[in-house]
Amino acid sequence: MTEATEDEKKKAGVPEKTLLRKLELAGLDLRDHEWFLSDVIEDTHFKGFGHYDKRFYLYLGKIDDESEFRDHLEDLGVVLFRTEKKIRELEDSLSQAMERRDRLIARREKEEEGRESPVDRIIVPSQVALARALPAVEKEIESMKSKLDLASTMYIGFVVNPALNSEQFITEAESLIAEYERYKVSCSREGMISFGDIEIALNEPAH
Repeated sequence: MTEATEDEKKKAGVPEKTLLRKLELAGLDLRDHEWFLSDVIEDTHFKGFGHYDKRFYLYLGKIDDESEFRDHLEDLGVVLFRTEKKIRELEDSLSQAMERRDRLIARREKEEEGRESPVDRIIVPSQVALARALPAVEKEIESMKSKLDLASTMYIGFVVNPALNSEQFITEAESLIAEYERYKVSCSREGMISFGDIEIALNEPAH
């Protein structure tokens, strides 16, 4: 019974609750259904995170059994396709928002040029609407720019049971992302996983 219990612990790898806490303490925020990329990963084995100081997103998979290697590779191909589509849509939305902003600015300047006398300076409803619309579209633009900035670096992380040989899996994962510049594969090794200069010790207790 003791040997069976030890085998089960080894097979399970890092408990998910422990892993999530370690990521949180490292500054990685677990993203919820309101995240603009949530539908990209909602039916996959990946969880989404954002690091807002270091400016990157993370898709993280946890592999405890050898059979999960293939599942994650299949998911990864779909996730890459969906992410690129989502980012193209966001870039299009940003372009449209910037065009709206330019039109609003041009309209404001035209109205300001037309107000020559004190009577002309009386604020009319259209000017109030314009004063509200411009900050709103500016806020929308900044939000989209921030998302695209974070998405310019995206880690594909895998926390793999150390009892498993992940070399072939990592080779295949890296071949899937090879055509893109934004993605970087990071896999746990010797009880550690890193994302840039962020290193997380998986075997140490979460403090």
